[in-house]
Amino acid sequence: MLRLLILCFLPLLVVSVEAVVLDRIVAEVNDEVITLSELKSLEVSMRRNDPGSLSERGGLDPDQLLDQLVDKKIKLQRAKELGIRVSDEAVAKAIDDICAQAGITRDVLQEKLTAEGISLSGYQEDIRDQIVMTRLINTEIRSRIVILPEELQDYYARHEERYLIVSQKRLLRILKTVPPEATDAQKRLLREQMETFRTQILSGESFRTLASLHSEGPERRDGGELGYFTADELREELAEVVRQMNPGDLSPVLELGDGLTLLMVDDARQATPPSFEEVEDKIREAVYQEKLTKRYAEWIRDLRDNAFIEIKK
Repeated sequence: MLRLLILCFLPLLVVSVEAVVLDRIVAEVNDEVITLSELKSLEVSMRRNDPGSLSERGGLDPDQLLDQLVDKKIKLQRAKELGIRVSDEAVAKAIDDICAQAGITRDVLQEKLTAEGISLSGYQEDIRDQIVMTRLINTEIRSRIVILPEELQDYYARHEERYLIVSQKRLLRILKTVPPEATDAQKRLLREQMETFRTQILSGESFRTLASLHSEGPERRDGGELGYFTADELREELAEVVRQMNPGDLSPVLELGDGLTLLMVDDARQATPPSFEEVEDKIREAVYQEKLTKRYAEWIRDLRDNAFIEIKK
């Protein structure tokens, strides 16, 4: 939990390098340098904090890592020009907030940081840098975004299909009954079997094929098909799950009164589009995020264009 909080709050957390590295300068950014040890530290941090995501992306790209450090240097230099500073009290409060969210004390945080090879002072400075960069983005980008009413209307007209209200969803089910006399070991085995089915489906296996072979409900003969339902027609524990699902979505393994259940939304019958007023807040957020992404890309490009950057090969 702590690692997740640290990763979300501080994506560029730098930890100590596990191996001894012969240090050298790998880049110059205006009047500052980036060293090989900084680059290796970032690499170690990302491998520790997000190994699953790295595997999906095919590993780490050293050039991308260096770009991240260059962008960080440029942003901190820009913040310094603007006089953006963060007090020790603000850093302490941020760390207290992280501890509160993780449900741990400062002492436990210290122990976990030490176990990860991170010094408390280094962690505090990384938190300070992140707060500085957040305030910089707020000043330079977020505070300057203006959304006009006609932009919201135009976005709605161009993306109306995104806001269609789904009235009915066709559900497929795999059911494994759990006998009342089942032991804990038997229950674990059944859950593991259902989790295996879920993994197979996510990997491309046909839900209907698995349902016809393994489901223990009457829907088995129809490839797991239960039919079309509105959320209101489902019992409460299922309704909340199905409301969040779209066609093609697969539920987690659910433990219900009749056993273990795996659901898929196979199709949806859509109702008429909502009025603009009904989805205005969602549209405003979408337009804001669109503008924020575009403005940030332009802003960081301008900072880089006006900086002296030399990459050492």
